[in-house]
Amino acid sequence: MSFDLCDTTVVSEVTMCTTCGLTRLNPFPPEDLLTKHYAGQHRYPSETVAYKEQADMLEKYVGLEDAAVCDVGAYDGRLLKELSKRGVSRLVGVEPDRTVKKKFSYVTSPTLETAASMYRSSMDIVTLGHVLEHLRDPLKVMEQVWYILKPGGTVFIEVPDIIVPQVQIVPYWTPFHLWYFSQHTLEWLFENTGFNSIAVDFTGYGSVRVIGRKFKNIVDTGFVPPPRPTLTAIAGYKLHRGYLLKDVERSVGHLQGKTFAIFGAGDHTKWLLKEFPFLNGYDYILDSNPAKWEDKVIPPDMHRPGVPVVISSYDTQDEMAEMVGKDAIKLYSNVKAYDVWKGEDAGISVQV
Repeated sequence: MSFDLCDTTVVSEVTMCTTCGLTRLNPFPPEDLLTKHYAGQHRYPSETVAYKEQADMLEKYVGLEDAAVCDVGAYDGRLLKELSKRGVSRLVGVEPDRTVKKKFSYVTSPTLETAASMYRSSMDIVTLGHVLEHLRDPLKVMEQVWYILKPGGTVFIEVPDIIVPQVQIVPYWTPFHLWYFSQHTLEWLFENTGFNSIAVDFTGYGSVRVIGRKFKNIVDTGFVPPPRPTLTAIAGYKLHRGYLLKDVERSVGHLQGKTFAIFGAGDHTKWLLKEFPFLNGYDYILDSNPAKWEDKVIPPDMHRPGVPVVISSYDTQDEMAEMVGKDAIKLYSNVKAYDVWKGEDAGISVQV
């Protein structure tokens, strides 16, 4: 599978451990290319609903009153702000991006290594929301988390769930998600880095959350989860992505040689044009940020009525389709994402 990363093509294959089902890119993209890639990206953290649910889960199973919390990948402090409303007394945010403006006042640390040296055995809770999949060495990260926590302290992790991989035009295997976890492989990671899983939550948008408690000592338990759920999920993903691409081809194939527009000047459109080269014949692209694309980009309010518009988005396709009305051609029939999901399918589904 090829990825265009900072104008350089990096070829990565997905490798799965046949013993435990843990899946990763192999090889990892070079560090310098990832650094350049992240520098050119806009971060779109989940809406407030996700942070409230994360805080709800911690409050339900751990308690937050007078707790000391370190949030790894804190961004602008959204989760920390939510936790501060619930009685947390000490707040630390680990965020390497120094350009991010904080939503309120809390202590910051540039790296997890720095936090581990400054807050050894002093935190009640460490949270990593959609962070672990981006890091090269999850075992090392979990060991650092272990040293930050007090005896009996709590780690909270949320990652994309490989058992329900998101099927869309952009491949699920991305150059910036280096690892792909399930409930089972997260619990394996916990068991082998000094944690005991105490609660699991499956979200309505294809992620899994696991809470673990720190053991007295780091021990190798030898615990190994079964690989079969991961194998089945990957096979199902490949099948259903094939169905999706055929459906999309049926819905946009009539545009060949016709006048049409594309709404969205991001990575999704790049992958759309790779999968369906005939769409490169678009007349213009609608986007509020013309700098995101090379040419022929105009604001959405300049759309010419009557021109069909391919809605090139996943997370915000409904909002974009509403803006252009009857001219919209959606590529997905059923989307639940941060901006539209109301939590009706959520709930703690597994307890240990």
